[in-house]
Amino acid sequence: MGKILSSPVKRWPGTVTISDPLTYPQFLAVQDAVNEVSGLMGNGDKLTQERIHYIYLPGLIGCVEEWRIEGFPENVTAETFPSTPGFVSAEMITWLLSEIIALYGEAESVPNE
Repeated sequence: MGKILSSPVKRWPGTVTISDPLTYPQFLAVQDAVNEVSGLMGNGDKLTQERIHYIYLPGLIGCVEEWRIEGFPENVTAETFPSTPGFVSAEMITWLLSEIIALYGEAESVPNE
C-alpha cells in the first residue's frame, strides 16, 4: 500500500503516491543516484543543479506508484519530467527526494521487537 503525499508546489498541485514500504530495487536506485552525485561532486566536476536533479529522477520516479499532479504528463519518466520553470522543477524534485529519504528514516526508527 502506498503513501499519498500532497504536493507543496503551488504550480503543480495534486498528489503523488509513493511505495510504502520501498522495495530494495527502489531504495537502491535512489541510493545509487545519491552516491553518483556525491562521487561526481567529490572529483572536482562542476555539476549544475539541473544535472544533479536529472541523475536523481529515475530513482525517484521508480518509487512513485501514481502521479495525480496537474500539468504533469500522463506517463512520467526522466525524459518527460518538466524541467521548466527551473526553480519549480527543482522544488518538486527536492520535495520527492526528501519524502523518500524520510520514508527510509521512518523504517530505521521503528524499534526491534
